Amino acid sequence: LYRHKIEMEVKEKEEWFESALMSSENSIIITNRKGNILFVNLALVELTKLKNYELVNKNINDVIDLFDIYNQKVNFNFNNIIENNKIELILKTKNIKEKFIKSYISSFGNNTDKKSFIFTIIDTTKEKFTFNDFNNSLVLESTSNLINNLADNFTNVLTSIVSNISLLR
Repeated sequence: LYRHKIEMEVKEKEEWFESALMSSENSIIITNRKGNILFVNLALVELTKLKNYELVNKNINDVIDLFDIYNQKVNFNFNNIIENNKIELILKTKNIKEKFIKSYISSFGNNTDKKSFIFTIIDTTKEKFTFNDFNNSLVLESTSNLINNLADNFTNVLTSIVSNISLLR
């Protein structure tokens, strides 16, 4: 009876945990130490435009292409992974061109062979483009101001030349 009660509590907590992961706004991937995907939530499926069966039981490096900010491909080496580290990456899959993301990596499990990793991914594409649009508008405004100043200076020089020519006559 006691064992049954403990098993039911564990099952209930597992269901609660899976429900919390599935309903998270952030995209979540859980992999084993070899990089094989054990779990993805709905937000990740939506972000990658891949089906659950195209992700689960596949190696993360095979189904999701990740690039650093210098556009160099990133392959995760799960033996040397840095935990609790925020990484800015560019995510690409066969169904999407690119998404700018921030990824946070944590691990759980004490046994080295059974260790798993949780990737929490936040899509920052919209913010990235908003920031780039803002920078582009600043550059455009600065260029416009520079051209206006040059035109004013040219007009002033031309005016003084024309007035000096009329004095010489």
